[in-house]
Amino acid sequence: MSAPRSLLAARAALRPSAAVPALPLLAGSSRAASTYNPGRSFERKRPPRPRQSTFFTAKADLTAALLSLHATRVAAEERLRTELVWPLPKGLPHLDAPATAWKSRENMRMVMRANRDYDNLIGLLTKMHHMAHVATTCGVHDVAGRLQEAIEPYQRSQRVADLAAKAAAKSARGENHGIDELGRAYALGRRKSSSARVWVVPSQAARTLDSVKEGEEAPVVAAPTSEILVNHLPLPEHFGKVADREAVLRPLRVTGLLGAFNVFASVRGGGSTGQSGAIAHALAQAVNLLRPDARDALFNDGALGRDPRVVERKKTNRPKARKGYTWVKR
Repeated sequence: MSAPRSLLAARAALRPSAAVPALPLLAGSSRAASTYNPGRSFERKRPPRPRQSTFFTAKADLTAALLSLHATRVAAEERLRTELVWPLPKGLPHLDAPATAWKSRENMRMVMRANRDYDNLIGLLTKMHHMAHVATTCGVHDVAGRLQEAIEPYQRSQRVADLAAKAAAKSARGENHGIDELGRAYALGRRKSSSARVWVVPSQAARTLDSVKEGEEAPVVAAPTSEILVNHLPLPEHFGKVADREAVLRPLRVTGLLGAFNVFASVRGGGSTGQSGAIAHALAQAVNLLRPDARDALFNDGALGRDPRVVERKKTNRPKARKGYTWVKR
């Protein structure tokens, strides 16, 4: 059955002709007239590419900051390695960077989903701050300047200035941290729920040997002996366990200074293990004040840091922290 003539005529009228007259432009338009092309394909314009590669990440600002700081740190570390000043040789004393203050998490103006993000950022900044101090001490000032320029936006400028002024004033007064005018060192230590205060005084034999000048013959003295009192009691009377007594003496053993100091400790709280750990923590810090050359031995032994281990708390529906009740079927 053939289509009616009226339908064929309508189809022919709808077909595009070879030459279609240009559409009239609106009045006042300066654009030249263009020929209408029904087969033309309109290309979709792509949006501009983001400047940062971390634009599509969940924390773009934080990721970009971490990448930039990491690149600066790697470049500075390579330069310090070429200068043979990084990592620090074991024979040199540990270089402590001056105190600084970082901005809080709220003042960083970055998207941080957890405290872990802030801790990672502060850890990287602290390493770069220490590296800048090492570079300044060793005379590599260009590396120190780049590192300081990178970490400066994250510092509390007013607080850093106050800390520097306080350190300068203390140095001008000639104060020695934790050591009084009589040469006694005082330190505070903690372990579990115990806290200890320790006073360390060089023994008489150690004073005699230290007073010998270079070139003079050292006098013959007996083996260095010292006295250790804990809460006005000798060490063996206060701690009955050998392990507790050895824990107290460990900072002196690892530094080879056993018998060189008289130790007076006041400890309270906790049990025997916690009290011995608190005294050892305070004793290590006091020895570090009197003998800075022993810091590396104490640091490598982990005696300068507080032991964070504590007893885990009991949980609900459990007899202990993790122990569960016996399952009974009937």
